[in-house]
Amino acid sequence: MHGELNYSIRPFVKRAKADEFISRTHGDMQQLSNQLLSFHSAQNHTNVTLVNHDPNAENKVLALMLYPYSQLSLSQLQNYTKELSTEQKGKIIQTYMGARKHRRDKPFRALEQTYYDFDILADFGAYRDLQRHRVLTQMRQDLTILHGYETPEEILDVGLKKEYDYAMKASAELYQKIHSRFPKEAQYVIPFAYRVRWMMKMNLREAYHFIELRSGVQGHPSYRRISQLLYHEIARVHPTLAQHMKFVDLTPSQTAFHLTQKPVSGMYALSRFQAEMKKEEKKEAREEKKENSAQ
Repeated sequence: MHGELNYSIRPFVKRAKADEFISRTHGDMQQLSNQLLSFHSAQNHTNVTLVNHDPNAENKVLALMLYPYSQLSLSQLQNYTKELSTEQKGKIIQTYMGARKHRRDKPFRALEQTYYDFDILADFGAYRDLQRHRVLTQMRQDLTILHGYETPEEILDVGLKKEYDYAMKASAELYQKIHSRFPKEAQYVIPFAYRVRWMMKMNLREAYHFIELRSGVQGHPSYRRISQLLYHEIARVHPTLAQHMKFVDLTPSQTAFHLTQKPVSGMYALSRFQAEMKKEEKKEAREEKKENSAQ
């Protein structure tokens, strides 16, 4: 394919040749991982887990909030913020963040001072939606049948669980047949309902953007719930820094996949459909305005 495309669109495919360094490194790492981890089994908890965070983040972020507006060194400011009272710290954060009127008012760069590492296990469909979000670091593991699959509540409501489980089982059997010879290619036959594990690394500024956007009512219930759990994890360790993440939609979806031990029920029926209706109404209003202007 590369040889043929080289004749007509050479500039677009000149870097598309097989890369020996990438191929060899991935192969060697897979072999080493198999040797080192063969005696360990995966923990199939379905959740969002905050693995790493900076316990001193608050003082560092506060110092950086003050930094552009002073002539002091960063170390001086960090020492200064350590001695502040809770009330004084709250006033700095309130002044820096409090004027936001909607999620499009982006926080400033002081929030980039602290990072969070999350380990997530959820359905592959949710991953594919969130994978498109480029303003953070993501790395996923291979898609397998190892972690089981999610069952949407709609399947249960219409009485198709038996047929659904049969389809999932048939896909798993096909995956196992292909996997023995083509382990990477076998991923293509796995339905998106199967779970995959991936990590997300984001700083607090990225977290504000990601969580406020992806928790919105127009989003799919699966990744809305992931966004909500991300928020709760950050608020648990850094409540002062998370308190101005005020455009997070924490209302449960009507259909929520079981990302925690407790099933989630709620409202927001046909929320995406309602959003589309609003868009159409705005479009019709614009067209009507044009027609009136023309007359």
